[in-house]
Amino acid sequence: MSLAASTSFQADFDAILPEASLPLAVNQTLRLSFGHLLLEVQHLAFEWIVRYAWSVDNTGWPAHEKELTVRRYVFKETVSTFSIIPLLADRAVVSRPLSPIILMPGSKATIHISTPLWLSLQIGGSRVLELPTVQLSDTWFGNKTGIGELCYSDTTRARLDARDQENLYYKAVTAILFKNNNEKQMPLDRINVPVPLLALFRQVEAKPRFLTTAITATLQSGDDSIRIQLGSGQEHEAGELVSPARKPQKKQLLNRAMELFMG
Repeated sequence: MSLAASTSFQADFDAILPEASLPLAVNQTLRLSFGHLLLEVQHLAFEWIVRYAWSVDNTGWPAHEKELTVRRYVFKETVSTFSIIPLLADRAVVSRPLSPIILMPGSKATIHISTPLWLSLQIGGSRVLELPTVQLSDTWFGNKTGIGELCYSDTTRARLDARDQENLYYKAVTAILFKNNNEKQMPLDRINVPVPLLALFRQVEAKPRFLTTAITATLQSGDDSIRIQLGSGQEHEAGELVSPARKPQKKQLLNRAMELFMG
């Protein structure tokens, strides 16, 4: 993508993502839209100004400057390029299916859950700001003894067929294979998706556009523990790695109490 000589530009996610860096001359401004996130990047001599807001109903850019959050970044020398790197959320996302799902004993099913992307704005190779494409509310997810973690809360359609996924460019899809090896029903009312442990991949010509490391979650026989296995990334050989896991795990196998993964 090349930017012609003018004072203001508009671009979308698809136009920017393939570029490792984008040139922006002094006194030029680039206005961007990613899902609900509205972002404006302005380049001045030795200074970059970032303005942003979220439009919940997608009504467009705020009419008043006071509705925008403004950040100014000053550099010791003129930096002429910036980049925007997609990331997964910095906390686990507790995803609630629109309709409760119950997996019967001895059954298995792959559920596809989408979560909003985060964007890392980097100027001159330095990360200056991270912003979510959709603002999510905070939620505490844990058991009755108080053990748990602060997460984000979101809803999902929890589709069983990957071909039915909405091709939302600002969301990533995690495929979770649930196996119920227990003698009782396995309710999937809320699913704690550990996205900081997952890598992000991009498919160029397929949908959904962004995928994460796959997960296998097995409810053990005669137990209430969940055996969680993270994929190796080889399941997405056709996609390119966009960003590695925020919190790499030495072990691909994790064990959690049932209420810490589904509750």
